Amino acid sequence: MFNLKLREGQFIQSKDEFIFDVKGIIHPPNKVIAFIRYIPDEIGNRVKANKKFRKIYDLQERFRYLRSVHPEYVYFDKILGTEIIGVPDKDIIKVYDPIKKLQSIMNEGPTSKLQKSLVEMVSILERYGMNINCLGISGSILVGLDNPDSDIDLVCYGFDNCKNLRQVLLEIYQQNERIKQYNNKTIRSLYTFRGGNIDFETFVRIETRKILQGTFDNIDFYIRCVKDWKEINEKYGDKIYKKIGNAEIEAEIIDDSESFMSPVRYGVKLLKIISGPDVNIIEISSYRGRFCEIAKSGDIVRAWGTIEQVSEKEKIWYRLLLGNSPSDYLIQKKN
Repeated sequence: MFNLKLREGQFIQSKDEFIFDVKGIIHPPNKVIAFIRYIPDEIGNRVKANKKFRKIYDLQERFRYLRSVHPEYVYFDKILGTEIIGVPDKDIIKVYDPIKKLQSIMNEGPTSKLQKSLVEMVSILERYGMNINCLGISGSILVGLDNPDSDIDLVCYGFDNCKNLRQVLLEIYQQNERIKQYNNKTIRSLYTFRGGNIDFETFVRIETRKILQGTFDNIDFYIRCVKDWKEINEKYGDKIYKKIGNAEIEAEIIDDSESFMSPVRYGVKLLKIISGPDVNIIEISSYRGRFCEIAKSGDIVRAWGTIEQVSEKEKIWYRLLLGNSPSDYLIQKKN
């Protein structure tokens, strides 16, 4: 029914009316890696077509819920080396496309106050030179389950488009427009939401220098950057991943070229293993947007996550994967 070539930013709906957000850009045969986000629930506070839905955000709760209703969706993937959620192609009845949705809202007009803010924000980006044809709207607006407290979750496709978007945003921030970076005051609600295990001062130092997030008229926004199809060379099975334990490391960033992309990747020179297996880690990566834009080339960072052995053709190397646990962190050390 669908061309199931799916990527980050898109959502899918299953035959049970469960709504999932697609994760990553590489998927196993006949399945889509996607995490459940909204479920039909009479006590839910989201409404679509007179039906109530409830949002599930916590990663572990997503796994627990699916094990209770669709245990076959949760399985250990031997290629990825981890337990994952894979929605079978045959169970997917709808694909939500961010670019088509945004174009529809821009052309046909907004139907809510939040959509009106979205249109105004995108129009400002266009006025400053952004090609908005590569932009899409993800999150709750995409699937029609937004409410007055929802954020604006944009997605930008294409590496060069994403680089240009960051430059456009930097120019906008200098012009005192309605699109603003977080500051010490506006960042506090974000810290409450996902501050995790780092102190507020460190959180402010890290998050306020990020370009792809902030506020538009006091509405939180986040922009996810994803490669375009022609830029994706890896296929499922080209690399085989194996977890070998947790580790805390200190490293120097030597390649920040994909520090703003999703999935995010930092090339690193390992300085020391503080705790964990003694292997030469050459990359820090994550599928979680909160680890984007944290460090630049030359920065010294400290991180905690899961070491993965990566087998690629005849080569074996190691990376530190962040985002599997709430305790995972990446901190740029003070100069």
